[in-house]
Amino acid sequence: MVAEVLSIGTWSIVFTNLENRGDKKLISAPLPLSPWTIRSWLHAIAYLRNLCAHHSRLWNRRFTITPEVPKEYKPHMEPNTTFRAQAAMLHILMNVIASDFRRQHRLHELFQKHPDVPPGGWALPMIGTKILSGVKFEEGAQLIGADSLTDAATQKSYMIK
Repeated sequence: MVAEVLSIGTWSIVFTNLENRGDKKLISAPLPLSPWTIRSWLHAIAYLRNLCAHHSRLWNRRFTITPEVPKEYKPHMEPNTTFRAQAAMLHILMNVIASDFRRQHRLHELFQKHPDVPPGGWALPMIGTKILSGVKFEEGAQLIGADSLTDAATQKSYMIK
């Protein structure tokens, strides 16, 4: 019950201050991350949450509190000072916590609702051939290399770097 009312910032502090390393390992076990990385990511998520809560800009922002980047996620999270790294971090965690969560569909709907905001400007990372954000275009859309996407319907290109 207490867990539901604690803020993410408080959880970050609680996890960081756990003395028993075994407890940190136990908490980290369901996630594909080390306890050290979990600590770093909780701190970065608390910072991101505070930026959002105070209506700060995320686009083209250089994040000062950054997540540690495990080797296997370097292609998706470097540089870790960008929104790209923050989005990748959340995506990785959400795939473990709620893999059926409809965030990809909702983000796609949001970009469709606001066509003047090109999804490429967010510098969202790729995982395999799937855009991390789940943004999909009309049926003729195609990936060009690993750094741009062309919408066949409008012939607009969006950078993904």
